[in-house]
Amino acid sequence: MAACTCVARVLAVVVLVTAQMVVGRNKAADSATENSNDNEQLRELLGTLENYQYMLCYVVGQDTDSDALYEDYFDNYPEPELVKQGHIKSVANWPKQPLDIGQVVGLAIDGSGRPVLFHRAGREWEANSFDENTNKFQKKGDGAIKDPTVSILNQTDGRLLKAWGENMFYLPHGLAIDSEGNYWMTDVALHQVLKFEGVATEPSLTLGQAFEPATSNDDKTRFCKPTDVAVASSGEVFVSDGYCNSRIVKFDKDGKYLGQMGDGEFNIPHGIALAEDHDILCVADRENLRVLCLNAGLKHPERFGEFDRVYSSEVVGPIYGIAYSPKDHLLYAVNGPTTEGQPRVITIDLTASERSSAIAVWWPDQEGFLSPHDIAVSPDGKTVYVGEVEPHRVWKFDVERP
Repeated sequence: MAACTCVARVLAVVVLVTAQMVVGRNKAADSATENSNDNEQLRELLGTLENYQYMLCYVVGQDTDSDALYEDYFDNYPEPELVKQGHIKSVANWPKQPLDIGQVVGLAIDGSGRPVLFHRAGREWEANSFDENTNKFQKKGDGAIKDPTVSILNQTDGRLLKAWGENMFYLPHGLAIDSEGNYWMTDVALHQVLKFEGVATEPSLTLGQAFEPATSNDDKTRFCKPTDVAVASSGEVFVSDGYCNSRIVKFDKDGKYLGQMGDGEFNIPHGIALAEDHDILCVADRENLRVLCLNAGLKHPERFGEFDRVYSSEVVGPIYGIAYSPKDHLLYAVNGPTTEGQPRVITIDLTASERSSAIAVWWPDQEGFLSPHDIAVSPDGKTVYVGEVEPHRVWKFDVERP
């Protein structure tokens, strides 16, 4: 089994819950004396955590036993084997100046390494925004959001470099930027996916029919509140659909329907991340409290949709956004509030031999997250960003390897 060394500045009860997620339980301990010694060492370790600021566990592959301290928990949570992640810290005073933004719902990194925010400006998703029977947007008469909904930031100090997207979107949600610099956005009010060739005023490609929701997963021309987009380097497009459908739809670079997967398996597929080097698409299956990874069919089209792996636990909570760093094969998932504590980021190593375990759980100190919605990682794997709908903000984290 594996032991871990943690650094954190959190309440003891939260530390205990988080430690439960990363400490293994040896079911074949040699003696009661060794069990007692291990427990004393573990309790001593937990007691030191309040002197530190951030939570991260380094799994070192040392045999240990946590005895009955975590007995009830580990029967349902897989243990991690390997960590490639270093210390993570939030960047203080970033952005240096307040941003005039609304609910941050989408995050992506452009070709220059700059974070791009997709937000709702002055509009919010309200209880009466949609007809509960037809899923049609009921505030079409209000028109498109008049203010810019896209903010391009300087990665160093967070200052606003460019704002655009005014009078174009009704209720923004997902954002992706492909290898050619094209912006792909989902609008849940429009029930559409729109492609823009960089900063533009008109889409170069539109998928779905404006304000016309699909009524089932069988509809090949419409979506129902599509949530996110992922684009392969070959140009193939994946769309998570969505709040009222339950599927991932695949298109070619020109928008031709190629197929779909996971029909009925998801309970709000809220975000997606493509790991091309593993040929898998990982889905933030929000209300099923899991990340489900399926074969993307890029290398072997006949395997499209095959199960690959799943990360699931009650303490993981509802997963809102995920992002993948090919630089170090790490998948980052951000969740919402759970009964186990505040929202957090879960780090997963796709190369670990244990294909169903997280290697780290972390969040910012002091305030913590309130309502995170999306996450993005820089191409070099050194920076992670988290956007929140409440408060309207974006966090920056530096990844420092030991």
